[in-house]
Amino acid sequence: MTTTASPARRRGFSLIELMVAMAIGLVVVLAITGVMVRSEGVKRTSTNVNDVNQTGAYLSYWLDRNLRSAGSGYAQRWDDVFGCALNASRGGSVILPRASAMPAPFTAVGGNVGLAPVVIHQGQSDAGSDVLMVMAGTAGYSESPWRMQPHTVGDPYR
Repeated sequence: MTTTASPARRRGFSLIELMVAMAIGLVVVLAITGVMVRSEGVKRTSTNVNDVNQTGAYLSYWLDRNLRSAGSGYAQRWDDVFGCALNASRGGSVILPRASAMPAPFTAVGGNVGLAPVVIHQGQSDAGSDVLMVMAGTAGYSESPWRMQPHTVGDPYR
């Protein structure tokens, strides 16, 4: 004995059944989209926090390294040269004192620079914040400074 389905059963889903299935599918898709959007926001935030932490750690390392070497390589004793005005040239062109302003954002810092390990120029950046100037040299190991009196610079081998 075989039973055959009635013609009403062979036609498929009704319009109401399709609408209910689409509504359930839409709710599921909206829930998954909300979870994905929140997940992406959390991922982006944690990535930015990690980038800021790494940048801060590198900046601290760089600043520490430069401040620890501030003033090294100039002279055997600090009273030999610190505080002197710097006059420097390369290839015949004068570098210090500067004829033009410093590059941005340090245009307010003057062109006459005195030799010092660390100088804080108060409120001298273009934005009005302080400027920290750190100086260090790369003098050779066997070099030693000559003590000079003001206005007596000449050839020491004469």
